[in-house]
Amino acid sequence: MKIEGAVALVTGGAMGIGKEVVETLLQKGVKLCNILDFNEEVGAAVAGEFQKSYGADKVNFIKCDVSSREQLQDAFKKTQASHGRLDIVCNNAGVQTEDEGNFEKSIQINLIGSMYGTLLAKDIMMKENNPPGGVIVNTASMAGILPAFYSPFYAASKHGVVGFTRSLAQHPFIKKANVRLNLICPSFVETAMVTRAREGAPILQAVVSKANIVPMSDVMKAFLMAIEDDSLTGQAIRVTPGGGVDLQDFSSQLEDIAKLNIVNT
Repeated sequence: MKIEGAVALVTGGAMGIGKEVVETLLQKGVKLCNILDFNEEVGAAVAGEFQKSYGADKVNFIKCDVSSREQLQDAFKKTQASHGRLDIVCNNAGVQTEDEGNFEKSIQINLIGSMYGTLLAKDIMMKENNPPGGVIVNTASMAGILPAFYSPFYAASKHGVVGFTRSLAQHPFIKKANVRLNLICPSFVETAMVTRAREGAPILQAVVSKANIVPMSDVMKAFLMAIEDDSLTGQAIRVTPGGGVDLQDFSSQLEDIAKLNIVNT
């Protein structure tokens, strides 16, 4: 898909990968990119920053809790109504909650929020009055492909995102409507989530200290590939240190980490 002139929406777009996705789309010449985020203060500030750099009509902020289907519906309707279509959606909003008493938050935001956003996007993109087709890119993780003993609830949510996205991408009606769905699956990236992990439970600190950090630029390359390569659908694009490691090598790295003498307090 050609990004220039497209109408886009990014959830969790105020920080981290989401913010980089928004700026990448703006640099590529989107007609409009709406930022959805729960953090109103940061989201409004980021939108203002991008408006100064790219134009006041190019980007807006909409406060939205992705675990609320009603709030998402409203945000999607506003985005489509602005130019009569919706071409690109990135369901990126996510959290890492390892509190066993509150693990539902990870499932609600990471998995169900992505499912809500995907279903709303495909319903708009499949309508006859929407210009044909569109692209949905869901942010997963290497923890959505491989086991992650250090973060099982997060891994469960991201495995769900991978399975849901790849399965829906194969639906014949969606293929016929020229709607493509792909995933980006980064390893550790320098975001607020990784910063919190460095300050979190000992097991997370140990894992992050051993991990190689993936450059954000590599994540954006994968994101652009998922959008611009019209041959890709139902693909989980891995983003790993050094441009990619095979599964056996990555699993060995996790086994080394698992041998550490860690007391999880």
